[in-house]
Amino acid sequence: MPSLHELQTLFGEAMVGNNDWVRDALLPLLESGDLPPGDRIDIYANNITASLTDVLKDTFPTVCGLVD
Repeated sequence: MPSLHELQTLFGEAMVGNNDWVRDALLPLLESGDLPPGDRIDIYANNITASLTDVLKDTFPTVCGLVD
């Protein structure tokens, strides 16, 4: 069982990276619930992507207007 720090590092890398091996390493460590662990990771990752996109749009409205 990884330490809390190792688990948090894996989770962070799974959220912002495109490393399938990180996601695969994290899956067996998560408990199943109403949704499979992979689906729950996808929900977190999508929320992070949406939040970061909104921040960029708010911070750089002119660039957004040019490339949107």
